[in-house]
Amino acid sequence: VPDKVELREVPNVKYRVAVINDQTVLVDPDTRQIVEVLH
Repeated sequence: VPDKVELREVPNVKYRVAVINDQTVLVDPDTRQIVEVLH
């Protein structure tokens, strides 16, 4: 995930949430890799 994409913190969860191309995704903040696409 590019640095310009805002990652939003989720309480008590390791991953961050972002919206990319109208899809909500979970992102590992250390690697900035998408770990799951939420439907």
